[in-house]
Amino acid sequence: MPLVFAKDLYRRLDRMLGELHARLRGQEFLEQALYAVFDAHAREFGSSGAQLFAHGGGQDGKLLESIARVGRIEGVGSSPLALAAFHAHPESGGRVRLIADGEDAAQPLAFFEIAAGARPFVFLFRFEPGWDRGAAELVLNTTCSILSVKLAEERLGNAMREAAEIQRSLLPAAAPAFPGFDIAARSQPAEQVGGDWFDYLPLGEGSLGISIGDASGHGLPAALMARDVVIGLRMGIEKELKAGHALAKLNRVLHAST
Repeated sequence: MPLVFAKDLYRRLDRMLGELHARLRGQEFLEQALYAVFDAHAREFGSSGAQLFAHGGGQDGKLLESIARVGRIEGVGSSPLALAAFHAHPESGGRVRLIADGEDAAQPLAFFEIAAGARPFVFLFRFEPGWDRGAAELVLNTTCSILSVKLAEERLGNAMREAAEIQRSLLPAAAPAFPGFDIAARSQPAEQVGGDWFDYLPLGEGSLGISIGDASGHGLPAALMARDVVIGLRMGIEKELKAGHALAKLNRVLHAST
């Protein structure tokens, strides 16, 4: 397959699946991806039908539940597929695998697995006699790779949104009134959410503490660390009323947990 064709195929599939992923998530995104890929490329590589399965059927969770289908793919249910050498459980984002190999196979099948959340999904394609194996492998492997990237972006986006929410919750709603001073503060997160924070700590006897910090790293782990520090400082100051004691205790707790 010419390299130029492969690059053009990737761009077209990435654009098509990217447009779907811009408005859909999770299982609904995968269902529509199945329809879109089949409609766009089935005739090109000789596929008669396609089906989407989800893991989790049966008492042992090894059977596959049919989620969506398109084209002519009668007779391919969860039990036949589960018994058709699928016990190897290919890694998410792994390459397309053939169940019925060979150009002359009566009903050749190809599948790949994608993980969306905690539940793996299986894309299955059935081919007509005379199918184009090279084109099928190229299209389906490219689809598998793009779907894996889109779902990884989705998981990362969810984690970043959660981290941003934690970061916002740490910041004081308003600056405290403190005689003789006008106090103002603002936090402007960078592109990557992390563990930046500031806080006001009433120390009593006409004193006000201000804590400013940045937990190492980025994303959800840093935001969780910052949350622990802010809450620990607030509790420590309220109990001890001495910043030195509170910081020493907090340092011991954080050191023991990292």
